[in-house]
Amino acid sequence: MPRELAQRSTGPVEITLYWDAGGDEVMVELIDRGGGISFQLFVAPDRALDAFHHPYAYASSLEPPVDSVPEFAIRVD
Repeated sequence: MPRELAQRSTGPVEITLYWDAGGDEVMVELIDRGGGISFQLFVAPDRALDAFHHPYAYASSLEPPVDSVPEFAIRVD
């Protein structure tokens, strides 16, 4: 069961950092209630805080672009 490590909101955007001890996986979830976009980033543990503070930077270079898909999950290694 993933454990919530941190959560922050800026306007309609909510960003949450999770850690799953069983698989030692870290996930950043972004929900933009104003724009209707949501995604999950699975990142290496050493990139967790950077991805938490800059989720769009991690998602912008990936295919498909964040703004073209309403909800998806991606893994960044």
